[in-house]
Parts: sequence; C-alpha cells; structure tokens
Amino acid sequence: MLNLISFKVVGSSVKHMINWRALSFGIFLITLGIGWYIFSSIQISFETFAWVLLIAGIALIIIPLVSWKRPAWPARGLVAAVVGGLLISLFFSGGFALVQNFTGGIFWFNTAHGTKSYTGTITANNVYLQIDNFNGPINVSTWDVSSYSINLTIRAGGTSQAEADNRLASLNVTLNDTTSAGVENLILTYNVPSSEHSSYAIEVDALLPSNALLNLDLLSSNGGIYLADINGTTVNAETSNGPLTFDGVYVNNLTAHTSNGRVEGTLEAANTVITTSNGRITLTIPNTKTGDYDLSTSNGAIDLHVSNPTQAGYNLDASTSNGNINLNLPNLNYSVDQKTAKQAKTIGFDSKTIQVTIRTTTSNGSIDIATP
Repeated sequence: MLNLISFKVVGSSVKHMINWRALSFGIFLITLGIGWYIFSSIQISFETFAWVLLIAGIALIIIPLVSWKRPAWPARGLVAAVVGGLLISLFFSGGFALVQNFTGGIFWFNTAHGTKSYTGTITANNVYLQIDNFNGPINVSTWDVSSYSINLTIRAGGTSQAEADNRLASLNVTLNDTTSAGVENLILTYNVPSSEHSSYAIEVDALLPSNALLNLDLLSSNGGIYLADINGTTVNAETSNGPLTFDGVYVNNLTAHTSNGRVEGTLEAANTVITTSNGRITLTIPNTKTGDYDLSTSNGAIDLHVSNPTQAGYNLDASTSNGNINLNLPNLNYSVDQKTAKQAKTIGFDSKTIQVTIRTTTSNGSIDIATP
C-alpha cells in the first residue's frame, strides 16, 4: 500500500514537472516571436543591448531568491524562457547588424560586393549634403575641384550566394541633385526598410569642393563619421555606434552625437554641442574666434588642447563624478575649485576680443584643459 501511494506521488510530480516544462517552452516561443517582430522593425544600438542584458541579468538574480521562499513555484524556468526568447530574437533580428558591422559581415553565410558612384559639377557657392547611412562609416572631405564625387562600397549578405546577389542587385540608391536659392542640395537615399538593414553594410566616401560653403547633415546607425578639411556653416553628425573624427573642421554651428565611440580631432565653431555615452573626448581647439563649447561623455576622459592668444579669454566649467580636473591655463580666477568640480574665468575675460566658453562633463573620467 505504501509503495502504491509513493508511485502515485512520484507520477503526479513527474506529470506536474512535464506540464511546467511545456508551459515554459510555449512562453519561450511566444517571446521569441514577439521579440523578433519588435526588434526587426527598429534600429538596435549597443545601448539597447546593454539595457536588455542588464534587465535580464537582474531578473535571473532575483528569481532564484523568490523561488527559495516558494520552491513549488517554477518561476526560474518561466523567467529563463522569457529571457532566452528575448535575447535570441534581439541578436538574430535587428541587433545582428551590429555584429556584422564590427566583423565585416563574417556572420553572413554568403556575401556580395558592389560599388556605386555619383559625380557632378557644383554650380552654387553653398552645398548641402544629407546622408542617412546604416552599418558603415561616412567619410566627407574636400578637394580643389569644382565638382562632387560620392562613392559607395556595398556588402549584401544572405544565407545563399544567390540571395546575397539578389539583395545587392535590388538595392536602389538615389542621389537627388537640385539647386535652390543659391544652394546645391545633394541628398543620398536608400529604398531599404529598417527591417532589412541587417542585410547590408555600406561605406560612403564623399568629396566636395574646398571653395564651397558646406552644410552637412549626416546620420549613420552603426558606423563612424569622419570629417576632414571642412569649412562651412553647419555640421550635424550622429551615429549610434562609432567614433566621431574631426580633422580640420571650421563651421559656425556643430552638433555631434555618438552612443558608443570616441570623439577626437581638431575643430572650431561658434556654437558646438558634442555628446558621447561611452568614449573619451580628445580635441584641439584653435580658438581664433569667439565660441561656445558644450562637451559631455558618460564614461571617458575629456582632454582638450586650446590655443592661448593674448586676445583670448576663457570661461570654464568642468565637472566629473569620478576623476580629477586640471585646468592648466594662465591667469585664471576660480569661483569653484574642487577636485571634481571647477569653474574659472580668465582675468579680464569681459574685455577680451575672443571669448571662449567651455563646459565639460563626464561621469567617469578625468578632465584636462591645457595649451598644446
């Protein structure tokens, strides 16, 4: 009689366990499908990956603690099913583009390579260039020719060579070249839906006349933005993952942002706002004219080299949560002088011909502002 009762108890427990496993697998499939649908329709950045991993890790830590209080509740398996479905869908849908970008597409089973080129004569003194790129860098520089040259290096991937070749052939790229009110407008567009971005990696190289006044509007979802010898009115540069490099950029207004990447180079602008979430900022600022610079990073040091002509004065505001601040400029009068926060002005700032305001902020890293 005791053996019969034990057999029934064991049989009931096994059946109970099998039912929960089936439920967990069903939840995994549902989460996989929902996650795939969501992540395939949006742009995925490393910041998104980080948040998903953080939430998943917290859930996997908390659930065993809850299960310890209620061991009969199979919460661990259910949460693992949700987390597993979410992470797999995240990686193999939209987020897969990030891996392709940083590995050169080696995770594609097959790859097709191609190029596209556009040239034309510039007839206006002002040039507006707009590029919305994905999974690749944007390079813009100038040359001593009154024309433009825009070259694309394209990689398309697929599970078979035929699929990769078809994707490359079906990519429709359009360069609209129009002139209005003395401005030549160059707008580069693709006919690729966001859900298909992970199947392509595109690098853009643009050459513009050095004697034209340039206005740049550049966006890349996964790739750096590199600017060299630019003289113009406005630069807007944004990328989700990649560095921002300025090699001799002189404009009136500059706005630049990267979620994950360093910022470096030489630039000068009347109004500058540069942000990066994860990366150091290393810049040289000639300061030959009055300017306002707002520079911030969440994780990284800020290192600025500024010129110090006698007619220039500096208004400095620097803060960090973890790190040291060094303002190595002469004739500074400090209103705040702490290890992690400093505010200072050049003596006689208001009478200077060139007045430069620099605000720098980082959460984790040191801040150094000095002459070269």
